Amino acid sequence: MMIKVPATTANIGPGFDSLGLALSLYNYIIVKEGPPAENLSQKAFDMALREMGMKEKDIRIEIEGEVPIARGLGSSATCIIGGILAANEITGGRLSREDILELAYKIEGHPDNIVPALVGGLTVSFVDEEKIRYIKLCEIDFIDLVLFIPDFTISTSEARKILPQSLSYRDAVFNIGRVSLLVSCFLKKDISDIRAALEDRLHFPYRKGLVKNIDLIFELSYRNGAKGVFLSGSGPAVAAIVEKHDKEFDDIMKREILNRSEFTGWDVKRVTVENEGAEVMKVSNFYRNCG
Repeated sequence: MMIKVPATTANIGPGFDSLGLALSLYNYIIVKEGPPAENLSQKAFDMALREMGMKEKDIRIEIEGEVPIARGLGSSATCIIGGILAANEITGGRLSREDILELAYKIEGHPDNIVPALVGGLTVSFVDEEKIRYIKLCEIDFIDLVLFIPDFTISTSEARKILPQSLSYRDAVFNIGRVSLLVSCFLKKDISDIRAALEDRLHFPYRKGLVKNIDLIFELSYRNGAKGVFLSGSGPAVAAIVEKHDKEFDDIMKREILNRSEFTGWDVKRVTVENEGAEVMKVSNFYRNCG
């Protein structure tokens, strides 16, 4: 069996810990016979089986794919969702979508990546008394995203440590207005105001210092036609929103970015929004040997 799980970008500017978007960049969670592996998907798989009162029998979970680790693109969410889906398929689909998300939340600790990884599209989610509440707002087919991915990592836990313990009323109101406008832009398929809608005072001002030369990426992106730019998750990857018909932006930015010494080791990758979410690609009854 193989589970295909999309990368995600969370926060999307002002939607801190609540907005998420699935991307056409994937990890593949592969189920084989053999001794258990030591990875996050295996951990999620084993936990899901225990929650169902079952145990693994010589089942090995491996991870292959394209999602870089600790870059703010939801790599951990892909592994967790993939592992739980594998356990669910092997045991005959005992878990509901809500069960899967709640198990994933126990490992991930926040829902903004795991929800779009499972259901796809643009999602909003939050946790209410340990229960995840979410909605898939819409499918998105009118924009592409261009990702600027460095060769260094930032752990989510480290990126959270630098955030302040409190914020001003004024900053809270600032973000409420921006996130409301941002959701409206997506729902109306009108990104003319999305640059303003992506402004943030909850996390970006504190995290931007972790990504050297990030201001230059923003400047060059807007100069060359990006409609909006934001830090992907807790970083260090940066995402630019471009119109579908703008087919030159990523090539221009590759020349602008990759030819500069300060961006040695960076990658520039164009992706679309993945509207379908995680997919079980093939299942064999051969693997239904848990009990």
